[in-house]
Amino acid sequence: MADDRRRGRDGRDAASILKGAQQLRAKIHEQGIYDLPAFKQLLDELRGVPMSSEIRMAYEELVMAFPTAVGIWTRYLEAEMSAGSTDAVKAVFGRCLMQCPSVDLWFMYLKFIKKSNEARGPEGILETKQAFEFTLETIGHDIHSGPLWQEYISFLSGPKPGTPAYQALWSTGMVGGQEESTKTAAIRRTYQRAIVVPTHSLELIWKNYETFETTTAAAAGSAGGPSSAAAARQFGARVIGEQRPRFQAARMAYRERKRKMEGIDTAALPVPPGKGGPNQQEQVKLWKGFLEYERSNPQRLEAAALTQRVDLAYMQALMCLLHFPEVWYDYARWQAESGKGVEQATLCLVRAVAALPDCLLLHFALADLEEAQGNTAAAKEVYEALVKQLEPPPGVLQQQQQPNGNAEPAAAPQPAGGPIASLPPDQHALVWVQYMRFSRRIESINFARRLFIRARKARCPWQVYVASALMEWRIAQQRDVARKIFEKGLEMHDFATTPEYILEYADFLCSKCLQRETTGCLL
Repeated sequence: MADDRRRGRDGRDAASILKGAQQLRAKIHEQGIYDLPAFKQLLDELRGVPMSSEIRMAYEELVMAFPTAVGIWTRYLEAEMSAGSTDAVKAVFGRCLMQCPSVDLWFMYLKFIKKSNEARGPEGILETKQAFEFTLETIGHDIHSGPLWQEYISFLSGPKPGTPAYQALWSTGMVGGQEESTKTAAIRRTYQRAIVVPTHSLELIWKNYETFETTTAAAAGSAGGPSSAAAARQFGARVIGEQRPRFQAARMAYRERKRKMEGIDTAALPVPPGKGGPNQQEQVKLWKGFLEYERSNPQRLEAAALTQRVDLAYMQALMCLLHFPEVWYDYARWQAESGKGVEQATLCLVRAVAALPDCLLLHFALADLEEAQGNTAAAKEVYEALVKQLEPPPGVLQQQQQPNGNAEPAAAPQPAGGPIASLPPDQHALVWVQYMRFSRRIESINFARRLFIRARKARCPWQVYVASALMEWRIAQQRDVARKIFEKGLEMHDFATTPEYILEYADFLCSKCLQRETTGCLL
């Protein structure tokens, strides 16, 4: 029986499951093949299998393949929780919570926090309250977050006067005798935060809020005379009347928000463009429509609330569209222009290049943003990290440059390697050219020249020679230097058989002659 429990649903043992996970991830890394049915079958096999070192490694293979897949993280957490490893559970939560803003995942987090703090008394109660606030700040604008709001309100209103939980929540740091009014104010604030979020539970939360205000007014009235009761009822009715327009605006927004989210598969595995099956493009279209809707601010929210909502929408979209650079770029641009500012946009692009290390668009966007802020050293680091992948490792080039007594030329130096090194040659050229242009802007053309020498030693593509020559001609007005660069390209590399290079050189020569004729006529 024990052996049966250690096997997956198809009878495979832990070692076989791990091997299957490694093979599937190797297919992604080596061949770019995402066998989604096989991944889903593997995840199904892992259900109920006791945690072991092999099973933990199998989950690691899955989360490395799909770092924002909520379904995988929740299964991983369930397995760690079943094993009773509190430290391991905390470590997994620390890795997935912020990059996976899913209500299901955050519900698991709250359940774990509450259970962990049950025996800790007042300190545990306060920590649980902080966890609720943290959760709602992060994901409280989700359309499915209604139960989270309701559970928090129940948590605040549940403890009875005189109990340790009540004292911890409402007496800590407060003036004696003000506990009940402090509690009422806190619950009222929570309700008023919840009724402006277009969730599936909005109507129920509003009804509960009306009941809360009516009951609170009745309780306040019963403590005084008839005049106090009338004043309390008037106050309750006035507060409800003030909040009703906000609720109605949220209810109208909910209908459209629900319509915009229809058809979106929030549990889709994050795979690159073209690898997600026939429905992938439709999913991309739906997500982009939803993002546009959230940015339009249909509720006319204040800046802080709008920023929270749009930020959450982008984070949730990236859970499924992790490999789509235009979504990352759009997210960073929104942060810089309308969101939390340029600093947050920079952090967004840092995350983007970590997720898509072979996307030059995102690397260049990060460098441009750093340069625009005056952080030229940080921008230079971005370019250096790129070109170092295209240069041979230290020491290799020096060995190749030493004479070997053979007539045959030395083989082209092999680059150090990395995601950028695997791109086509024209992309390598783009890296060098962008770095040269940056160097000329920030430092001087002499630095750009030294950078061109580095590129030549790394056997750069022909486009780099053309760019360097045209920079000398058009920027530094050094026509002879430009011609020598073109000639050097013909001498050192077999560019003589590259039609594009010859055409660029011919165009340069023709432009040079035309310029001389025009100058002669003017003189």
